[in-house]
Amino acid sequence: MLVAVSIILLSSCKKEVNTPASPNPATTSGSPFNRGPIASNEFNVSMNNNLLSFKTSDDYESLVNNPDAGKEQRFQQVVSGFAGYKSHNAQVIAASKQQDDPYRDELFGTILNSDDAVEIGDHIYKIDMPKEQVFVLPSIHADQYPDLLGEKTSNPNVEVFGTHEEVLDLVKTGGKSNPRWSIFCTEPWEPYQPASALMPNGNLVSAWHLDAGIFYSTAAAITTSSVNVYRFDVDFLYYKVRCGSSTGPMQQWNQPGTYDILIPGQKLLVYRGIHNLSRNHFHVRGRDNSTQPPKYSPWLLVRFNS
Repeated sequence: MLVAVSIILLSSCKKEVNTPASPNPATTSGSPFNRGPIASNEFNVSMNNNLLSFKTSDDYESLVNNPDAGKEQRFQQVVSGFAGYKSHNAQVIAASKQQDDPYRDELFGTILNSDDAVEIGDHIYKIDMPKEQVFVLPSIHADQYPDLLGEKTSNPNVEVFGTHEEVLDLVKTGGKSNPRWSIFCTEPWEPYQPASALMPNGNLVSAWHLDAGIFYSTAAAITTSSVNVYRFDVDFLYYKVRCGSSTGPMQQWNQPGTYDILIPGQKLLVYRGIHNLSRNHFHVRGRDNSTQPPKYSPWLLVRFNS
């Protein structure tokens, strides 16, 4: 996944925008982002005008880090109780574009609304995967949400980061207004390509790593609706969390996938968290157990810095 860190700098010639600071939408009646009553659930998440709002970045991190099917299911149930909420998932499924979706993670697609935005703590984040950029607006300026969606960096309240950057940590340390932000992490980031191949029966097997600035995951999937037929063989897996202390190696063999709604079929989730990886070596193939002997896809490799 990784080479030298590529730092995306804001243009030094910003156009002045004379927009008065808006009051805090969390406390002001009549604000377009008035939250109303604070939600009471284990994730401390509310809905705010079709925008999921996590009370703190720690609440968001506790959901995203350490994949847990039970926790994810409970979160999906909480969100389904928010009347009228339209997620990224709902939008791409309605458009029948699941298999082309660059976000490729059902949990992340639920967290993001149909504008590909989410509020975490005191900031609103808009993810633009095709451009590999994350746009950030302080919640106190929520009345400027249209500028965030329009990615108007001419608005001094809208900051832009690369999807490979650890955006939540950078925002915590003051964003790019902090002169130390660029040396927060010196470990390299290296571009990579996802891999895919066909099973003998024609089903597509894919492996990839998702870089989304506030959400990272490594996974493989088979495009089939059969739940108990397919498995994954992992020849070798090693990963290290970027700027963190978690390391491998990890060995996994015949690891069963889990049913995935966004990409219909089996999914093997290897890593998920708010921190990117500095090393990854993921060698995987699909196994079709409907016949004896089983049939296999070619081996797929997603690797960087390993």
